[in-house]
Amino acid sequence: MEELYNALVEQGKYTKSFEDFKAQFSAPEKTKMLYESLNSSGDYTKSFENFTSQFGFAEKKKIKSILLQVVKRKLRNPLQKRKQFLALRIL
Repeated sequence: MEELYNALVEQGKYTKSFEDFKAQFSAPEKTKMLYESLNSSGDYTKSFENFTSQFGFAEKKKIKSILLQVVKRKLRNPLQKRKQFLALRIL
């Protein structure tokens, strides 16, 4: 994500801080808007999936998905289901 931010700042296409950039574009719908803008201008020509993977927009979602899969596989009895619920609330 920082690599994309630096490129946009260098080109004069973004002027705020990196923290502002992360806050502004980390939501999936905002990431999609950024991708569509860069894609329509020809600045980025690969797929949206490549975009999110290349610049780290999908990492948080992937980590959460993997954690949920592990929790679901490991926890089977009622007491473990309560632990699963508590673990999911933390995420």
